[in-house]
Amino acid sequence: MKFLIAYNNDNTADAAGGHFAFCGEDMEIAMEEYGFDNVVLTPPLLTNAQLLQHLPNCSICFIANHGDAKSIAGNNGDIVSVDTNNTLFAGKLLYAVSCSCAQKLKDKLVSDGLRSFWGYDNKLSIWYGYPQYSSSCMKGIKSLMEGKTVKEAKEEMLAEYNNGIAELETLYPDNTYLAAALLDNREALVVFGEDDLKLVDLK
Repeated sequence: MKFLIAYNNDNTADAAGGHFAFCGEDMEIAMEEYGFDNVVLTPPLLTNAQLLQHLPNCSICFIANHGDAKSIAGNNGDIVSVDTNNTLFAGKLLYAVSCSCAQKLKDKLVSDGLRSFWGYDNKLSIWYGYPQYSSSCMKGIKSLMEGKTVKEAKEEMLAEYNNGIAELETLYPDNTYLAAALLDNREALVVFGEDDLKLVDLK
């Protein structure tokens, strides 16, 4: 199986940019650790045309960038949206570290044959520098890479969120927003896919 990793590596624009860059780089490290074949798209190659070029040879697509209900941003346009050609997602898994794309983009991709979607149906709160945020949002894909099913990986991801929330409450009792914001992220998580699906089952 092969991964397509697409992320915004500009960590200078805002805290979210730093988060996207960290998650993308974390995926590249994981590829080396687990020995998965992969292709990486970062600016200026973070485009829909590049995604469509490489997607036929990839089973799993990981994207980390700004998003909204209908799209995930790329360079000079969306890397994927309800208006792009999404038929090449058929039989694959999309793992999105991106705001709100589970609202409408998920359903469009699923209607085009996407087998599993991982993303969020609300704005992601990002507090860059607090590892609980990145470890929580990356736990699902790492569990899948370890051979877990969709159901098992989702359960482990929710547990990671719960652990992170508890840690923030303990470490920063005077800043309750840190834990509350991570709780909001957990509540926004949307996972679609057959419970027993594994990465090895994907096209």
